[in-house]
Amino acid sequence: MEDVNRMDPNAPRILESLKFPFRLILVTGSARSGTTVTHAALCTPNNVNQYVPEASSFTAVAGLYYKLAGTYDVHHYGIFGDQQNFGLYFAGLMRYALITIWENLGKPEVLCLKDPYLMKYVPLILQLVPEAKFVISIRNPLDTIASLKTVLLKRGSPDLKKELIGCMQHYKDSYQSAFHKGVDQNLYSKVYRLKYEDFVKKTEFKKLSEFLDINIDESKIWQDSSVKKDGNEYSTDLLWNKIDSSSIDNFKEVLTQEEINQALEITEPVLKEIGYEDYLKYKTN
Repeated sequence: MEDVNRMDPNAPRILESLKFPFRLILVTGSARSGTTVTHAALCTPNNVNQYVPEASSFTAVAGLYYKLAGTYDVHHYGIFGDQQNFGLYFAGLMRYALITIWENLGKPEVLCLKDPYLMKYVPLILQLVPEAKFVISIRNPLDTIASLKTVLLKRGSPDLKKELIGCMQHYKDSYQSAFHKGVDQNLYSKVYRLKYEDFVKKTEFKKLSEFLDINIDESKIWQDSSVKKDGNEYSTDLLWNKIDSSSIDNFKEVLTQEEINQALEITEPVLKEIGYEDYLKYKTN
């Protein structure tokens, strides 16, 4: 996280030559936290682009800045003069990438993209792309890990225990990165924390629509999409179907008690921050 904090907080917020002719919504969250179905719902209004898979082409640009910022004093100072210009350079790259994606998707009034791997770069993007509004999907750790276990079993994991521990660590790291304490907390006024459980119960649609200034139309979910429906290890019953709450608290059918204990031990540092501290009751001695 040191790389993010090396950004110059006084860097210009907008490049005049690359102003957005659209409103921007970015959806992210830990893997298997509901980002796909959330994104699909946000793409139902007529003024939003159709649902598309991960925007990893944009994420890669943010990731490159994150990687290189830590080597500024060694490799880049001679070209850019100061770190403000370095940040401005990458702000321009990010904006160009987003404008290109917007053009490729038919120039919608609202551009809505998603990628779970954006989690690591939320503080960075909030600073360099201040027009963006984020929707961060948050799901209880046990259902999230149970869903990931199902994926690993479908794939045929050679070392299930090791991979599951990696998933648990990634869950913790993702939310710690996204809600980083080392940046201006006022930036998070543009972030909507969406609990998966509330979303699939449809109790958040009105508030979410108001925050984003769009009109979510649940009846149109999955209708306007060019995504291949081939099915793979990542597919679930929620894909291509109506939103329902049948996937809440299914972890007991998938995880062993040892896996439950391990998941809660690893993810405990973030559970209070994201509102799932009550799940610690499932941990046994």
